[in-house]
Amino acid sequence: MTEYKAADLVQSAPRKVLNYGDTGTYKTRSLLTLPPSAFPIYVLDFDRGFWSIINEFPKPLQDEIRVWIPKRLDSSGTPIAYESAKNKIEELYNDPTWKTIIVDSGTLLFDEIVSFGAAKGMTKSKTRISGVPIPTQNDYGTAHRLTVNFLMVLVESERNVIVNCHESVIEDDRGAMKGGPAMAKRLSEIAPRRFDEILHSVVKGGEPQWETRGKGIFQSRTRSNLDEVSAQDYSLIFKNPPSPLSS
Repeated sequence: MTEYKAADLVQSAPRKVLNYGDTGTYKTRSLLTLPPSAFPIYVLDFDRGFWSIINEFPKPLQDEIRVWIPKRLDSSGTPIAYESAKNKIEELYNDPTWKTIIVDSGTLLFDEIVSFGAAKGMTKSKTRISGVPIPTQNDYGTAHRLTVNFLMVLVESERNVIVNCHESVIEDDRGAMKGGPAMAKRLSEIAPRRFDEILHSVVKGGEPQWETRGKGIFQSRTRSNLDEVSAQDYSLIFKNPPSPLSS
């Protein structure tokens, strides 16, 4: 067990943020609001879209950004992005250089893990496309466990973590519709519990916003005392420390 003084928790607790939303809701662009205190940052760019905003950061901050874009296939067409990402996270875990690690997006990370499991023969599927097995239900179960492990390594690190995800609407065991990050059904229910902030990105009246309270079918939560509907501004999160007593 680790014990902290209350003042230490307030001043030094890293922020763990899950930001999910539909396409075009400014999930990546909202990163432009990261304050200097969050830098240097390291971006695992599965979506291959972070490049579009790099030149909009102030010049001094651009020098404190590193972007890693995983190669998806090797020369034989075998999916390799997950193994490369796993090695990269292990490397970053022991590197104190980076204050903030960003995964954009967790949805594509999960997809890469599914492909990895199928290509490595974890599947019993006999159906193949271009020599690669079609994932089975067991593959998705394996991908679920590997994704949780991947995220846990991130969350347990003494760094700020931001994970962007696409959005999905799923049906739970009782037939009720629930909105959340686009990953496997069970994973979309478990993963958010590991984060301090669960931000639902939306655009209303032409303005990008974060919904920070559970509303309707969509889940969200804040430990930084954000308004129920907040501007997409990370400086608000990195300025207001999360309360260890929040839920």
